[in-house]
Amino acid sequence: MYLSELLYKRNIKGGEKMSFLSKIAKLSSSSSYLVFKKRFVFYKTWLKETFLHTFYRDNCSLMAAAISFYAILSFIPLFLVFISAAGFVLHSSDQALAAVTMLLLKTFPASTTAVFKILSDLIQRKMVFGIIGLAGLVWAASRIFSAVENAMNIVWKVKKGRAYWHSKFISLLLVPIAVLIMFSSLAFTAFYTVAKNLTIPLIGLKVSEATFMSKLFAILFPLILGFILFFLIYKIIPYRKVNTKAALIGAICSSVMWEIAKLLFDIYIKNYAHYQKIYGSFGTLVVMFFWIYYSAFIILIGAEIGSNYEEVKTRLSTDSS
Repeated sequence: MYLSELLYKRNIKGGEKMSFLSKIAKLSSSSSYLVFKKRFVFYKTWLKETFLHTFYRDNCSLMAAAISFYAILSFIPLFLVFISAAGFVLHSSDQALAAVTMLLLKTFPASTTAVFKILSDLIQRKMVFGIIGLAGLVWAASRIFSAVENAMNIVWKVKKGRAYWHSKFISLLLVPIAVLIMFSSLAFTAFYTVAKNLTIPLIGLKVSEATFMSKLFAILFPLILGFILFFLIYKIIPYRKVNTKAALIGAICSSVMWEIAKLLFDIYIKNYAHYQKIYGSFGTLVVMFFWIYYSAFIILIGAEIGSNYEEVKTRLSTDSS
């Protein structure tokens, strides 16, 4: 009687054990588990490939430096265009000329002759400065676009780029749009930073204390502008058919990173940076150059995210089939 009971209990335990293992096997073969496993492998591979391509295989830091170099060079012709515009204003407006003259004389009281010579040369050569500046801007813009195009072709694995004139035509279309969107986003952020402490006359509230919709607009507007810019870069510039979803994912990531970077950079400059003690009057230029490099790097990171999303998805779907 004892032996039969023992065998009966062992059979029950064995049955329970087999039942538990069968449940695990059933769970592992269920559709929900397979979907979870497939997604986990996809995201793990995607992140790994993005990291490796960004910092090792494609060397995005070096490509960002090339883009930044030509962007910084464009400041010189831009300054010449500004000088030319100032010359036209001073030539056509006696009040502007008198105001600038007084300002320079107060700044350099011992250099009256030099001040008048500088202003007269500026007015006389305004056309020359304008022509040289515009020509330099066109050249710098074309070089910036070429650097971005080469970087996009490397990231999106394009074997052969566009023909020369085709590339120049695309640059003439995209560069003005990109400059307009980028400066609009930066100008809006700067304007809102200054204006949020101002009081709205009709309702008597500060801009920072206004309605939820106005605050939401202040966040979403530059974010949408950045998204449009990055999407155009990822979708149009690579000389191949880019998957729209991959371009959208890359643009979303880049626009979010750019807005976060603007916020963190502003906090850092206001509270922690002591660059002017080190670089003196060149501190502003150092900050501007660093920001240009960081923006170029964000463009490339977003491109890597989109490109590797498309590549990993295609590879895993091919392997599963």
